[in-house]
Amino acid sequence: MTKTNKAFVYITNRAREDRKVARVLSGWGADEMPVVLDVATLDYSSQERLRQLQALLFSSCTGHKQQTLNVSTKVLNVLMAYLIRYYPQLKELASASPIITRWSRSRSVVALPVALINIAAPPVEEIEQTRDRSNHVCPRMDHLLVVIHELIETNRKLAARLIIVEAAQMKSNKYQAYPEAK
Repeated sequence: MTKTNKAFVYITNRAREDRKVARVLSGWGADEMPVVLDVATLDYSSQERLRQLQALLFSSCTGHKQQTLNVSTKVLNVLMAYLIRYYPQLKELASASPIITRWSRSRSVVALPVALINIAAPPVEEIEQTRDRSNHVCPRMDHLLVVIHELIETNRKLAARLIIVEAAQMKSNKYQAYPEAK
């Protein structure tokens, strides 16, 4: 294989390998695909109420005459599923955010069915997976943290030395520019 081909293969495969490493370090399987929630599994009446809620929440990015300006309904369905599921946590973190205030106003207009509220509760298996991930500790994590802190400290020392060298160089340049200043 030529050097050019090797470089090209390295560049194209690096992003995929980086994703695998990130998944493993965060407790996921290397080739595990994420599970995406969707409201398409709900009954028709729930989906209708959800469409009304979507129209109220996302009026600025839907209903345009130019289709290129509209957000895909599939994207909105997935987004709504996650908004419903994580609404309590969002409300705790940022109760004054625009999406929470719009949601509160819109919920009073559109009554949410029980099926949508059931989406809000994560399944038992997801709760147990979260517990398993929180207990998961990479054996090399402590070593990696030590190396990271050591590199940060080394960078600080190098930055301080660089400032000293630059100051000395500027001082010598100043004396060279004005020899009578000695």
